Amino acid sequence: MFYDISEIRRLERVRKDFVANVSHELRTPLTTIRGCAATLVDGALEEPDAAKRFVASINRHAERLQFLLDDLLDLSRLESGTLEIEPVPFNLAEVVDTAIETVRNASVERHIDVISVVAPSLVLTGDPGLIQQALVNLLDNAIKYTNAGGRVVVTAGSMDSRALPDPNVPVASPDLPPNVRPVLGGGPRSFVEISDNGPGIPK
Repeated sequence: MFYDISEIRRLERVRKDFVANVSHELRTPLTTIRGCAATLVDGALEEPDAAKRFVASINRHAERLQFLLDDLLDLSRLESGTLEIEPVPFNLAEVVDTAIETVRNASVERHIDVISVVAPSLVLTGDPGLIQQALVNLLDNAIKYTNAGGRVVVTAGSMDSRALPDPNVPVASPDLPPNVRPVLGGGPRSFVEISDNGPGIPK
């Protein structure tokens, strides 16, 4: 008798890769937190400016750990089918602004401009918490893999307007790429797009 265990082996590789990636993501902020704490214990507490800088770094990386743990909990809930989605009307521009503020420290550290080109009148129906979490993950990746001094742009609008862009709508800023235009109004389906001028990834 023969058994095809290809799928089992594939899942084992995926799980190993996942554990390795999570371990790496957790190790980075933990290493920084321990280094800052050790420096404070060794005397940096006596220097107000240095102490403030190290404490701010500890707080920033502790937030990063919290995001990672929240992601892991959400993955667990997704696998178990217990993740609850609560769709309500919400203002997308406000959710995008909150997501951008969440990654503000990372963007400032890397000197990357994060620009929102989302119409303030665009109201969608969905789970704003989960939408914000998805945006934070995408923004975090865009910042992480964009060279210092780069730019990340968030656009949104109705699917109809995306399929038929209006060439007469001016760009929001002369520094934006020519294909980035503010889109007004909504529709039955909408899109949110995050683009950057980093090296990109394979399709």
